[in-house]
Amino acid sequence: TAPHFARLMRGVDPHLKPKDAKPWPDPDVYERNGFLGMNFKNSIRRSSIWLVESRFWRAFSLAAVLASSISLAFEDPLDTPELLPESERRDALDYVSTIFSGLFLFDVLVAILAKGLIFGK
Repeated sequence: TAPHFARLMRGVDPHLKPKDAKPWPDPDVYERNGFLGMNFKNSIRRSSIWLVESRFWRAFSLAAVLASSISLAFEDPLDTPELLPESERRDALDYVSTIFSGLFLFDVLVAILAKGLIFGK
């Protein structure tokens, strides 16, 4: 939705009606200068803050944690390359584990960009 994105880039909370508009991102929640000196005008930081505040992203992150936990439950400690040299199950779980590691790394990097590394609120 173009108006939603335009309001986001102007620095207005896109979830509020124009008469109730307040500065977005909220300076009481986020440091003015984040990681690598990115301020609120930086489009990468604004996108990161928008993503961190998104209900969809929170739900997706929780679902990924749940799915990762379930995939860990399927791992067999005796399924090692020494005992079973060719195991499709182990290979599939290793692949899924790599995907989840990438998702969690992306989640952490977005949070660091949005909130800052050390001095974030």
